[in-house]
Amino acid sequence: MFTHTPRGVRPSGRGSAAALAAVSLIASGGVVLATPGAAGAASLPPRFAHSGQAFYRGVSAGSPADPSGPVVTRIGRLVRATHSSLSVNAPTISYGQSIVFQGRLTIGATQSPAANQALRLESSSGSGWQTVARSLADSGGSVTFTLKPTRSTKYRLAYAGVMTLSPSVSSVLAVIVKPHIVSAPKSSGSAHVAASVAVIGSHGNAGSAKAVAFLAAAEKQTGKKYVYGAAGPNAFDCSGLVMYVAAQFGLALPHHADSQLDYGKPVSAADAAPGDLIFFLDGGYAYHVGIYAGGHMMLDAPNSSTPVGLHTIWSSNVVFRRIF
Repeated sequence: MFTHTPRGVRPSGRGSAAALAAVSLIASGGVVLATPGAAGAASLPPRFAHSGQAFYRGVSAGSPADPSGPVVTRIGRLVRATHSSLSVNAPTISYGQSIVFQGRLTIGATQSPAANQALRLESSSGSGWQTVARSLADSGGSVTFTLKPTRSTKYRLAYAGVMTLSPSVSSVLAVIVKPHIVSAPKSSGSAHVAASVAVIGSHGNAGSAKAVAFLAAAEKQTGKKYVYGAAGPNAFDCSGLVMYVAAQFGLALPHHADSQLDYGKPVSAADAAPGDLIFFLDGGYAYHVGIYAGGHMMLDAPNSSTPVGLHTIWSSNVVFRRIF
């Protein structure tokens, strides 16, 4: 009489909560995991089961529930782990050059490609991350971004996730942008001529005693190597050098060239004096900073192939700030 009654359901129509939930979910196209958590989810009180609230239970990698990798279960849904990766064809470039980033999004321990997912290339803004490019992953889960960075910074690939795929971010990549260094021409006099920046320091102003001492303290770091993100005492990047030396004179500066642009007072190029800060701009953004040394020279930490020392000012797109 009851030959077609599903196993686990009594003839009276009353069965276990887990069996009833399984029948209901199968009929609606849901997913039932053969784990104790599935029965527990199916027996949730009505006030939770109908509230729309998501309930999660972690499943370890390689478990019988999902041998392809770690997942998170919801009522009737699998949320699979994703992995974002990022590479770059040239981690060190000269200013004005382009670089190509290759990103990829995969699913689970089997590294299956995740196609048609929205991916973001983000760069470090000093206090957080900002999106610089977006793209959809192709059939292989891959994206390509071509950029022309104006400053040394860090990048990562970010995926926000969807209902069934977890969010993920890649490892961080540092890209170093080397300023174009122009060797100072030989001259019998004390002046170093750079035609595009001839106006700099043309009024011949002398720096204050404190500014001259600031420059002298910076010159003591001559010969030390450039390392991105370093702030002394054995290595520096451009803003790290300025921050390190300014601290010796009681001035606390942030470790970022564009942020240091907010300190001191503006000085015209013609009125620049030794010990003033010189900022190199791309639009209104300061991507490099040094210490003006008089003539057409500055003391800075330029790039990984050039140590701290005196170098020719190689651009006219600069501004000066007087901090001492």
